[in-house]
Amino acid sequence: MALVLIAGRSQTECGLFILDGTAMRIVDRLPTRALERREQLLYRVVGPNDVSAACDDLLVCDETGLKRTIRLDRIARTRRMLAHDRGLALATTDGAVYDVAEDGTTTPAPSNEKFVRWVSEGAVRALENGWLVCNAAAGEMSLYDAAGALTAKLQLDGTPCALAVDRQSAYIGECSDARAALIVIDLPTLKTLERREVDLREIDDLAVVSAELAAGVRVGSRTNSTRAQQCDQLAMFARAGVKPSRLWAVGDPLLPSSLLHVTVHVQLPGEMRAGELIELPAIIESRSDAILVTAPPNPTQICYRWFDESGRTVGDGTWIHTPLPVSLVPGGALETMIRIEAPRATGRYMLSVTLLQTDVVWFDDVDAKNAARRDVAVV
Repeated sequence: MALVLIAGRSQTECGLFILDGTAMRIVDRLPTRALERREQLLYRVVGPNDVSAACDDLLVCDETGLKRTIRLDRIARTRRMLAHDRGLALATTDGAVYDVAEDGTTTPAPSNEKFVRWVSEGAVRALENGWLVCNAAAGEMSLYDAAGALTAKLQLDGTPCALAVDRQSAYIGECSDARAALIVIDLPTLKTLERREVDLREIDDLAVVSAELAAGVRVGSRTNSTRAQQCDQLAMFARAGVKPSRLWAVGDPLLPSSLLHVTVHVQLPGEMRAGELIELPAIIESRSDAILVTAPPNPTQICYRWFDESGRTVGDGTWIHTPLPVSLVPGGALETMIRIEAPRATGRYMLSVTLLQTDVVWFDDVDAKNAARRDVAVV
């Protein structure tokens, strides 16, 4: 089987996948509406998860990576794409068909073009001397000559939802209630060569690509190392479900929004001897919108405070600071050992373990949930 790019959706994620004959792997998680290949260029329409957004985007990739991005003004919710002699035709979910010129200009496609009706109703691909059309409603694939005359028809077992071609074969994405499948058909004989189920709920589109073009698609926009690093950082924050207040791990004063959503897990004792020094295992979890790091000028560290029964702090300046052993990223956690020294005077105290950004703020002063606390008897 050739290399096949699949725009689809599984039970848990959507994006672009690649099937290489032995396994299917995800390329990225951009919500992909349509695919088309012309020579050694891959055209890919991506749209936002917000269906009310103004327009989709057209990504053009070559063997090196992302070549350019075109904003598709007035075109939203693209459903299918077809390369033809004037450029590209895009069909939307509401049945409209647009031509996209090389410069990105979009205009309504002429209604007298034979492929306009086809692409508005089902998947279409241009052949060297004709057209290949899938009719989802009828569950069939049809061959037309260059003049638009029907030359052959094949009844399919399932519902065709996507189509791609190479010189000798047609690749049909079949959707069903249970699981999607990829069907490979020999064009000269119209015989099924292979049927393979794929771990997807839906297939939105297909494209057959060379190994070199597949490599360029994987590179995507990572052709610039600085931009690639920024994309990696943004992806890390996206996985944690937070919008970053800053991308990089620096020790500058944190914004108020970054001082929330920290959890300290530590088993604190109910009793300690006066002046006793103990060491405890602790786990710190963060869903902050910044990377927390023990770095100058204002390092973030694990620390504790003792409060007497009147609520006043005891032993200011003697509390032991524990540096973060690694940078604490959003959605991440770290384990370390912390040391705590009890007050010199006996009595009842409240012990609070939290994070402290030196000369800036105690995290539990912003939100008490940022600390682990317990009443402790010092004897």
